[in-house]
Amino acid sequence: MPRATEPGQLSLENSYLFASPLVAKANGNEKITVSIFILSDQGLGVVSKQVNLYSAPQLNATTVRGETDSRGLALFEVTSSVPGQFNLWATVAEGQVQQTVTVTFNP
Repeated sequence: MPRATEPGQLSLENSYLFASPLVAKANGNEKITVSIFILSDQGLGVVSKQVNLYSAPQLNATTVRGETDSRGLALFEVTSSVPGQFNLWATVAEGQVQQTVTVTFNP
């Protein structure tokens, strides 16, 4: 993964998030890890950006690392006691990351 550098500006279009795994049990214990990469217009990680994760109220989101590291990475974990498919999205001070991710919690 590219390291953060000064040149370039934060790009909401280049930034992305993904979840692993995409499916978990809705037992309130199984966790899905959501990784959010905040990248520059050159595809490099942007360090020290505060990231917020948004989801449906049925999900319990825990911040693992809310501020991006040298790779532009912030981490969250989500659990649910309610089955269903849920969309997740992220924001930084500059706006909303354009990509979203959908996770599923099965009964």
